[in-house]
Amino acid sequence: MMDVEVSPDLDPSVNGNMEVDPAQVDVQFRATFMIRPDNNSTEEEEVAVTDGTVRIGLGDEGASDDADFEWIELTHQGDGVYSAPSRRGLAAVYRSQMEAPGIKKSTNTLEPAAIPHILSPVQGESYSRREALGISFEPIESNTMVEALLDGRFLKRASQPAEQEELAISAAWLNAGAGQTVGLKRMNFDLTLGSVGQSSIVFTTLRQVDVDIH
Repeated sequence: MMDVEVSPDLDPSVNGNMEVDPAQVDVQFRATFMIRPDNNSTEEEEVAVTDGTVRIGLGDEGASDDADFEWIELTHQGDGVYSAPSRRGLAAVYRSQMEAPGIKKSTNTLEPAAIPHILSPVQGESYSRREALGISFEPIESNTMVEALLDGRFLKRASQPAEQEELAISAAWLNAGAGQTVGLKRMNFDLTLGSVGQSSIVFTTLRQVDVDIH
C-alpha cells in the first residue's frame, strides 16, 4: 500500500475561504510492503518485505509512460515500511511501483483530488440567528466525506453529494452577537486494488477548514 498525504498550510491566512495553491502544499510519501504466503493466508499472517524496491512517480497532466514521471525511491525504515522526504507541490498524476526478489512488480496510477475551500459562510461576515446557516464548498467529488463543526463541536456528517449540498447548521446553535467558528473537516479518498500479490495506491487528503463569523 502506498499513501500519498497532502498537508495544506494551517496558517489562517491561507485557510478559511481562500483556495490553497497546489504548488505550495507539502506532500509526504509512505508505503507498507507486505505479502501473504499463499491465497489462503490471513492478514495476521502477512510478512514484511524488507528487501523491496518502492518508487513513487510524479507526473504532469497527461502522463502515461514511465518516462513521463519524475521518480522518487522510498527508503526502507523497518518492518516493511518505506518512506521518502516530503516534497512541496502536488503532482497531477502519481504512479507507484513495488517489486522485490521473487515478487512480480506491481504498478498503480492515480490522479489526486483537488484541495477544497469553503465558499460559505464567509470569514468575518455576520449572519442571522433566525435562519439555518448553509455550508457550501468546492470541489465536491464522489469519494468525499465531510463533517460540519461549530466551535470545534461535531454537528453533522455527509458522504453523499445530495447530503453535502444541503449541509447546514441549525439557527438554534448560533449565538446572537457572538463570534463563532464554523469548521468543515473533509476527507478525500480513492483506492485502487490489484489482484492477489499486487499493491494498492491510496491518495488521502484530510483537511479541516475554519472560518470565523458573527
